[in-house]
This record gives sequence, C-alpha cells and structure tokens, in this order.
Amino acid sequence: MREETQSQLVGRLLTHIDEATTDVSEHVSLRSSDPYGDEEVYRREVDRIFRREPFIVAHVTQLASPGDYVADDLLGVPFLLVKQSDGEIRGFVDLCRHRGTRLVAPGAGSAVAEGFTCPWHGWRYGLDGGLCGITDRQRGFPGIDMARRGLLSLTTEVRHGFVWATLDADGERGAAELADVADVARQLGSLDAEFTDLGLDTHTVYGHSRRPGRFNWKLGIEAFLETYHFRWLHPAMKKYVFAPDLSLVDGIGRHVRLVAPKKSVLGNRDLRPEDRRIRDHATIAYVLFPSTVLFLEKRHITVMSMRPTAVDACDVRFLHAVREDTLHRRAYYDDNIGKFMDAAAEDFAALELAQDGFGRPGAVRAPGHGSVVFGRNEWGLQLFRANVDAALAEQDPALSEKEDRR
Repeated sequence: MREETQSQLVGRLLTHIDEATTDVSEHVSLRSSDPYGDEEVYRREVDRIFRREPFIVAHVTQLASPGDYVADDLLGVPFLLVKQSDGEIRGFVDLCRHRGTRLVAPGAGSAVAEGFTCPWHGWRYGLDGGLCGITDRQRGFPGIDMARRGLLSLTTEVRHGFVWATLDADGERGAAELADVADVARQLGSLDAEFTDLGLDTHTVYGHSRRPGRFNWKLGIEAFLETYHFRWLHPAMKKYVFAPDLSLVDGIGRHVRLVAPKKSVLGNRDLRPEDRRIRDHATIAYVLFPSTVLFLEKRHITVMSMRPTAVDACDVRFLHAVREDTLHRRAYYDDNIGKFMDAAAEDFAALELAQDGFGRPGAVRAPGHGSVVFGRNEWGLQLFRANVDAALAEQDPALSEKEDRR
C-alpha cells in the first residue's frame, strides 16, 4: 500500500472520529432473502462464478522443496499441488485416470522420488503428472497411449506468496491458454499493486485450520463486511482493540476493502500526513471476490476462504502467515490468532441461527420472513451483493436479482 494511500485512510478515520461518523451509502437497501436458501440460485453461482475464479489454496512456503505437495479439495473437486524440480508449482485434479479414485489423501507431505502411486491398482504418476507406470500393462492395457492419460492439469499461479487455483482443468489445453485463465493480477485489478507494496510475499505460513459453516456463503462473507455488530456480538473487542461502529469501506473493482481502526490510530493525529501509517493501527479486511477474505494485521495475515458445499453450508478454511523474521514470537501470534478465531466462532454461531431462519432444504420457512435490510452503515454488504449480481448478469442478464431501494 502506497504511503499516500495510508495517509489518506488515516485522515479519513481521524475525521470520522472527530465527527462521530462512519462511511455510509446513499440509501438503505431492501433485498429478498431467497438467495440464501434457493438451490437454483446456488447452482448458478457455482457454475457461473466459483468455477471461473482463482482461489487461494495454499501458501508457497508449504511447498518449499521439489516433491513437496498439498492435497485438498475445492468445491468438491480433489486437487493436488506439487513442487517441480525446476521450482514451479503445478496443480492437478487428484483423480487417477484409470478408474477415478483419489490418488493422494488430503494433507501435505513430500512425494517419493518416482512420484505418486494409485492405492487401488498401482498406476504411477510422476511429479509432473505424467502417467509413467501401469501395472500388468502388456496383458491388460496393450494399446493405451500413456502420454494422454496423465493427471488432468489444474490452472495454478503463485502470486503474493500464495498459490491460487482455478477449477478449469482440461488435459488438452496448452500451458499458455491455462496461464491466461489464471491471471491473478487481472482478477485483483488495482489490489495487485497494493499487495505488492504491502510485501505479502515476505510472509511464511504459521498454521492453518478448517471448520464447517452451516450457512450460505453470501451470508458468511457479509458478516465480515461491517463493524456494526462488534459492540453486540464481540463485546470483548472494546477492551483492547477496536473503535466500535466505525469503518472505512471502499469498492475496488469487484473487491471490497474494509478498514476497522484500533484505538491506537489516534497516535497518528500529531504526525505529519506523509508520516501516517495504517497497518499498525487497524485490521484491514480485503474481501476478494467471490468468497475469500484476507485480513491484514500488524505482523501477520489470516486468509479465510469460504468454499460452498451446499446452499446452506460452507467448508471454511483459515490460513495464517507471519513475517518470517518474527516466527519466534509464538506466544504473541498464538494469542492474537486465538482471539481472532474466538471472534470468528461467535460470528459463525450467529450466522447459523440466521440461516435457520432463512430456511434449509426440506424445512418450512418462517412465514413472512422474505427480506433483509442492509443499512447505510452496511455499505460493504451492498457493494458485495451488487458484485454478485453483476457476475451473474454477465452470463445471463435475466439472472440479476432485483433490488428495491428506499
């Protein structure tokens, strides 16, 4: 983030503090609650949004040496990331090309020298995904073209210290075409330069975890786009960090940046504008379209990825990365990350109660409970939902949700 941008953000915060205001939209937005529980809307979102966007799926320091791998799944698709001998990280669909079983169980490790062996029939694949061995080949598979039965490629790219993957596997595509699809810089827009300025690639992985979320993915993202709930849902925060009910909200392309100030931001008041800095005095939440939130803290980063598994459920992943020269401060990081995860648990509990009210497949919906209201002080939610609408409308204008304003 440029020094000029940091100074401007601090200036906006100090003005809001002096005037007891916050960033707001021009209007209150009344929206249908149907998209939180409509399975047809959910299928469209998966097909038209999630399968086309790059997601953060690992940190580059998890794949430090040739043969290191990470096996996981994204929207139900098993994938495998492998560090190559030339240093490149490549991605594959983690399914054997014989009978389709998962090749590598979820987790991380280092492959044996010859690569990966299918646990079902012993087919072997090299680190580059190529099929290099078929058991009983002469008798059972005499005419098979091994060059065409390698693992399906998955578009991957390393940027800002993270490994990004896109669900567009196609073994017939050329490398140049796949690279164009996974253009993370293009997807980030102007945030790409901001992340470069912040030095995100100087961090190293500290830990990761996952937890189920029994709520629609949009509902989950919306919880992290406003600070209006802090005073009520997270009362412990006022004791040590945040100025409640105050935030900065900026739409940056399809993404949203929210700045939640800490009380220490007041220390910038006596500094010259050009000397003001924001990272030490706020949590900055970058909501990366469609469902990733990158939380920038003073010395570490938390990436939260909400991967929908059903209309009313998500597989939520957390990845924590810290500045490499501060790895020894484990007590500090354990305390800070622990507080974040405690607050997230409070959020998730409230979200699951809200989803119960909006309805679940097979359940009876509460009569008359057909809309939600986004306040002027919930501008981030309005920006986010407008971006979802626009992404669906790019494919089919008739799918755009209607919004009544008042």
